[in-house]
Amino acid sequence: DVCSSDLVANPGYLTSGMLVGQQAVVSFDILNTGGASSGDLTVNWPTNLTWLALGCPATIPSIPAGGKVTVTLRLNPSADLPLTLYTGNLAAFNGNAGLSVQFQFRAVSTATGDLQVKATDDYTYYVAGEPTVTNAIIIVRDPFTSAVIAQTNTDADGFAYFAALLAGPYTVEGTAPKHNQFRGSISVAPGAVTSLEAFLPRQLVT
Repeated sequence: DVCSSDLVANPGYLTSGMLVGQQAVVSFDILNTGGASSGDLTVNWPTNLTWLALGCPATIPSIPAGGKVTVTLRLNPSADLPLTLYTGNLAAFNGNAGLSVQFQFRAVSTATGDLQVKATDDYTYYVAGEPTVTNAIIIVRDPFTSAVIAQTNTDADGFAYFAALLAGPYTVEGTAPKHNQFRGSISVAPGAVTSLEAFLPRQLVT
């Protein structure tokens, strides 16, 4: 429309990892593909995310037809920020035009820790000697993408050990013949061994 502005974000979706304890910069462009100037725009962002700040003025001067402006975000996650996924959106608008840009920022750490999984079943609690489940398949997955991070089988004592996993949350799955599947969540602590019990109920056949 030659009589109005048309605002487009590039990229239209922001996704990035952010290393805790370090600052990062993320940016996107606002393009005016319409035929008229946009007028001054106000930028809104979720101020409850204290580690997220604008790296540019909160008021954007009018963007001429065919013009663009770059909006910069500063990510400054503290070293103790929970290692998880943060989502939300940013908006740039005035009374006549506007747009919204969704974001997904994941706090990550370079610190590592170990995970020890003990596979148990009904017999562990009701049979003498507390037998565990040997040779169970234990899979550690990324909780957000479901990608397999590591996989191994439990040893003769029913334990599966994963060394030097990046600190943070994981989904753990356990399977064994004649047992129901286990699925649970765990957060691996840095510089320590985190333990998890994977209880696989026995499938009783009569």
